[in-house]
Amino acid sequence: MSLIDTAKDIYELAKKTASIELQEKLLRMREEALSLQEENLSLRQRILILEGRLSNREDLYFDGCLYWRIRDDDSQEGPFCQRCFDANDRAVRLQNSSYSGSQGMMAHWTCSVCKSGYSPK
Repeated sequence: MSLIDTAKDIYELAKKTASIELQEKLLRMREEALSLQEENLSLRQRILILEGRLSNREDLYFDGCLYWRIRDDDSQEGPFCQRCFDANDRAVRLQNSSYSGSQGMMAHWTCSVCKSGYSPK
């Protein structure tokens, strides 16, 4: 039985025998209990969001230029944008925009969200 249900039962019992002042206090207690339940739900949702962000931070590693995720089979997934991840906790996959230069093929990655470009060495 929840706090709200208990308060409701007490209120119903008090309505039959208690003074108006007691009934009002019990009603106020019931409203405050409901408010606490709503706050509790909001805090639980916030915890889930923060745990997700923390998990994301633990899953990625930074190689000095880009973020990568190591899968269970030790293969790499990514790369992910450093700027988006550092600023907004968003793991945004980079797009390969490599090009042929005077020194051969040049690796280059571009973020479609923040438009940052990365050329790993």
